[in-house]
Amino acid sequence: MTLSARSAAALAALLVLIFGLTACGDGGEPSDEASAPTSMEEVEPSSTGPFESEEDFAAAADDLCEQADAVYARYPVLASWPAGLALELERRISDGQTLDEKYAELEPPESLESAYQDYLATSEGRLAGLEKALRLAEDDDLEGANAVFNGELAKVGEERDAAAEELGFECALRSQLQLVDEDNVAEPTDAAAEAPQPSNTIEEAFDEYIAAVESRDCKQIAEVTHTQNFFDPNTCDPAANDASLEAQTGLLVTQQYGPVGVAVLGYGEALTPSYIVFVLDPDQDDKLLYTSTLPVTGGGLAPTNEGIDADETVEAAVEAIRDNDPEALNETLPADVPPGEDEPTPTSFVKDGPFEQLKPQKFVALRSER
Repeated sequence: MTLSARSAAALAALLVLIFGLTACGDGGEPSDEASAPTSMEEVEPSSTGPFESEEDFAAAADDLCEQADAVYARYPVLASWPAGLALELERRISDGQTLDEKYAELEPPESLESAYQDYLATSEGRLAGLEKALRLAEDDDLEGANAVFNGELAKVGEERDAAAEELGFECALRSQLQLVDEDNVAEPTDAAAEAPQPSNTIEEAFDEYIAAVESRDCKQIAEVTHTQNFFDPNTCDPAANDASLEAQTGLLVTQQYGPVGVAVLGYGEALTPSYIVFVLDPDQDDKLLYTSTLPVTGGGLAPTNEGIDADETVEAAVEAIRDNDPEALNETLPADVPPGEDEPTPTSFVKDGPFEQLKPQKFVALRSER
């Protein structure tokens, strides 16, 4: 078995971690995991009312939202390929319906009754959008699903934000998320400086990638895509990225970490942006070339949280690939075991048998001492 595209994407994400940044997390203190709920069924309102004051009602709704966020934070990120996105959407639809039932238990003060009903009503549009995106993901249409997120679900999100703001909610406001802080971008580590350096900059790599995608020329797209993506210009869809390009609002920030570079793009007002990862390709003049596009949650390129083991994880993953050792590689990859279940998901990154060893020099270039 060759190293699959999704495993290559997972490895690219790990490489980003070791050279200086985190894809997720707010960079603050870790939450109290002992008291945080692990499933949506465990989420309970601190009080259901009836509430006398608007402030107490908003505080109860925000507490419910924060508990739900703790559950969502436990989700494995699988959405970089259609089957994984479908699994995430199934879970989000089910958990969203459970959470809606919790919100419906709250009894607002009379002054907010009408506004709260407007807020709850947005759940219908959100559910319809998620179900549509799920059907597209099940049909292997990742771009179509992304178009739903950036289109109708974005509109529902704006309506829900407006209703939440009128109610005095804070947690539920997407606009409260600090998605990308240009003044708080992680600096490259010593490992990044000591590693092999690319022949181009992240800005040059990004400009060439966007120009290639906008050209809708598959051969041009192949030229800016990393060798390990195994991109075939003869079978590509030249219009595959049209929906994403239309939703793009601009480049937010770039940063280079030695042989890895990241460009963060905005997609619509207050929507979670995505970051595009470029990795040095020794087979193409040591240029930074496109590998994957990954979602960014709160924090973006902020410095990593203290106490994480990214360095050791990446070291072990690269060694396992060099040694053609699938069992060792499994130890470094997420098992994707959803909360409340005992077994990994069918589309887990875990390998269940030997894989065909890739050219060692492709990985040798990622570390200076080899």
